[in-house]
Amino acid sequence: IIRNDDGKLKTEENYSNGEMEGQWIWYRPDGIKEREGTYKNGLKHGLWTTWNNADHKKDEKMIKTAPTSIEISGRITINVPINPIIKALVLLNLIFSLIKMTASIVAKIGTVKPNVVN
Repeated sequence: IIRNDDGKLKTEENYSNGEMEGQWIWYRPDGIKEREGTYKNGLKHGLWTTWNNADHKKDEKMIKTAPTSIEISGRITINVPINPIIKALVLLNLIFSLIKMTASIVAKIGTVKPNVVN
């Protein structure tokens, strides 16, 4: 819970392992709820509501996320909401990039002449 200088609620926040998790609520300076929603694995998820005043909702929307993660050799991690087809395309793109980079390095090594001292 975070409060303004006057002691009124500013936000109610929840974390798990350093990531936003669970219900979050934001309040206006006059203490009226402004918006609320839920985070799952650090991403917006579920019902998100914005309020005009204490009694009237301004907007509601449902957000569905499916965070996934791609890790290659422990060095590249992508953690975004993506469907399996996009995940596969991203992975293929990374693999082709690594192949091109490796081929470029091998080509450069093959063109270097050893420094031989007689």
